[in-house]
Amino acid sequence: MYGGDGDMPYPGITKHTCKISNEVKGKDILLIDDIYTRTINIDEDAIEALLEKRAKSVVFYSVAKTKPKSGSFSPSTNFSSANTDDLPF
Repeated sequence: MYGGDGDMPYPGITKHTCKISNEVKGKDILLIDDIYTRTINIDEDAIEALLEKRAKSVVFYSVAKTKPKSGSFSPSTNFSSANTDDLPF
């Protein structure tokens, strides 16, 4: 499924392409992705969709991240964590 101008991913892609069970309500979710790309917000979109389904919290891990265009790269694991009290939406 493609967004308005055909670019993927787009905001809301998780809700448009995935069915998230109501059983996530009140649960702590661990979301793991192989590569985190700062310019493509699919992970953030998935976290938002899980929290909208009332997950208690979502912890996100990625194994790697893309190399910045500036040429500097530090091979560190990206970690971000969120719960419904921490997010601005």
